[in-house]
Amino acid sequence: MQRYQFEIQGEAMRRGVSQLFHFTVAGNVKSIFSHGLASRVALEEQGIPFIATDRMRLDPAFPKWRVV
Repeated sequence: MQRYQFEIQGEAMRRGVSQLFHFTVAGNVKSIFSHGLASRVALEEQGIPFIATDRMRLDPAFPKWRVV
């Protein structure tokens, strides 16, 4: 289980969220299926290659789900 999975799931249920979507480039899909969604830091620490899609982050970085 991912570190924040239950906390995110509980918050989504509390808000009545039934679906979540993640947008990425096709080149990241195989890795997501193999390793799950992870932060850039986690991917870099684990040596998992990925294609960065937004090099200049202007929003609060982490955790994204708290911003919604």
